[in-house]
Amino acid sequence: MSATNTTNDDASVVVVVNAGEIPKEIVEEKCAPLYKSIIRRKKAIDLRATGDSKNDKLVAFLSCQSKATKTCIPENKEYAQCHKSFMGMGSYNGKRDCKKELSELYACTVRNGTN
Repeated sequence: MSATNTTNDDASVVVVVNAGEIPKEIVEEKCAPLYKSIIRRKKAIDLRATGDSKNDKLVAFLSCQSKATKTCIPENKEYAQCHKSFMGMGSYNGKRDCKKELSELYACTVRNGTN
């Protein structure tokens, strides 16, 4: 239930998640509409695609879950910093995407929801 290839930091490696892997039992009620918007298409989401609409929907859901459950706060903040820097400057700490930060937020959300 974690992102594929999350340990490989090679920029050429496609890192994807399947939103359908997120168990619906862990979804907070107020985040349910966001959850439905990402599982509806049942397509993998490329975590390197910072700013892509599918990616943004996943981020909105993960952020909602993080706030609702009061978990994964550091991961959520780290991703938000990366996204802001990437959209403003085109890079974050020398990287051209936020796949690592988003993958960590995804893994944390799934891990904390299933505990």
